[in-house]
Amino acid sequence: MTLEEELKCEGLLGFGAGYALGKQNVKPTEMQTLDIKDNHCASHCAISKSCLGRHRTKCRLMFPNATKSFDKLCDKGGQAKATRLWREMYPQAPLEPYLTQMLANLQDGFAFATKGKVEERGRLTLGYPVAA
Repeated sequence: MTLEEELKCEGLLGFGAGYALGKQNVKPTEMQTLDIKDNHCASHCAISKSCLGRHRTKCRLMFPNATKSFDKLCDKGGQAKATRLWREMYPQAPLEPYLTQMLANLQDGFAFATKGKVEERGRLTLGYPVAA
């Protein structure tokens, strides 16, 4: 059974990566030094493309105004340029909405692996594990 089959985490982009890091006993402070491209979700997950699509849909439902603004920036100049412009336009929230949610999913995966539960985020707390 693959990790994504075990976790049933499709649409929670980053969750599997955080879970794998937690199971490898990586310290949270060490996570900042890791190559983002060398993680479970980016390198090893068989459902990463469909997961990304579901992640983007979920983000659009959770943060409709922010994702609409960011998507418009992407349409004008691509994601790299949009990310740079986003940081300039919103210095108080320098991470674009899709990346912000992916990092929250990564934290939740790590927390689930190390503590058996996800982080408390009020109304945005991840309902995980999902009942079958």
